[in-house]
Amino acid sequence: MPTIHLKGHRSRKGKPIGMKDKPRSDVDAVKIRTGRKWRRLSAQIKRERPLCQRCEEEGRLTPATEVHHIVKISTNANLAYDPDNLRSLCRLCHEIEEHDSK
Repeated sequence: MPTIHLKGHRSRKGKPIGMKDKPRSDVDAVKIRTGRKWRRLSAQIKRERPLCQRCEEEGRLTPATEVHHIVKISTNANLAYDPDNLRSLCRLCHEIEEHDSK
């Protein structure tokens, strides 16, 4: 007899029934972005490159508030802490970059 799951009910793991675990690369990406090493590197990048690099390329001077991975962590986690794979961006440019990379 098939099991019937009611909408809104949760499995023993606390996840909504029918929701699968995140792919491993997403879990790794979350670990990296919330870790101490990333927070320190991100702060260092923003100190070294205080202006949004994308805005600068377009002739605007905007403070950088976020750090973007050029090659996504889920694509290559080995580049997560590589300064050459990071760009300092303002919030708007970061959202654009994230949207364009999907």
